[in-house]
Amino acid sequence: MVEIGFQLAANEDGSVTAMLQAIGDRAGEAATWHNVATIDLNEGNYAEAREKLGKALAMQQAIGNRAGEAGTWHQLATIDLKEGNYAEAREKFGRSLEINQAVGDRAGEATTWHQLASIDLGEGNYAEAREKFGRSLAMRQAIGDRAGEAATLAQIAVSAWERQNRESAARLMAASYSILHAINSGDQKVVWTNLIGIASALELDQEGLNALLREAAEHYQRDRGEELVRQAFEGI
Repeated sequence: MVEIGFQLAANEDGSVTAMLQAIGDRAGEAATWHNVATIDLNEGNYAEAREKLGKALAMQQAIGNRAGEAGTWHQLATIDLKEGNYAEAREKFGRSLEINQAVGDRAGEATTWHQLASIDLGEGNYAEAREKFGRSLAMRQAIGDRAGEAATLAQIAVSAWERQNRESAARLMAASYSILHAINSGDQKVVWTNLIGIASALELDQEGLNALLREAAEHYQRDRGEELVRQAFEGI
């Protein structure tokens, strides 16, 4: 039903929201504005997304939908982040985090810690990024969010590579790929492409790549990646 709502909202230019307004379904209307805004966000139409998210936010606050409000603050922060407005993004992610903690949404909290860590990376605050990524990773592991766990490991890998910590980056990307491959996630293709790029830069042949995957798996099995993350931020 949600996917149908996405399509109707996008293709019929507001007819669904008009219908929801007519029957007084404010929760449904807020969700639809949020969903249409997400389409705009994914297409890079940030101004349109911000305007629709503003409508969703006002309705969610009016009806006391705290979980929906947290999600909308998160999307608004994502727009700020994409536009390079780190201070605004941090403030909005902070609002989302506070609500997620209040309502006990650990998945939402973990995602927000990840995003806050990404801001720290962008600002060169590596110690703070490590701490927040650690929180996100621990929560995702605790709730069994393996795709989210892999995403955090991959993000740390990218950061390590940019700081010339290439061996740590390679192991982390390999660990991320192994997790996504195990759960048959569609995201494994992107991570595999990144891993192949790293292997090429390190001049690894097929045997070397296989050895890297085995080594990463062994590290991960020992402590679920804790040592890999520590090595990625070593010396900073």
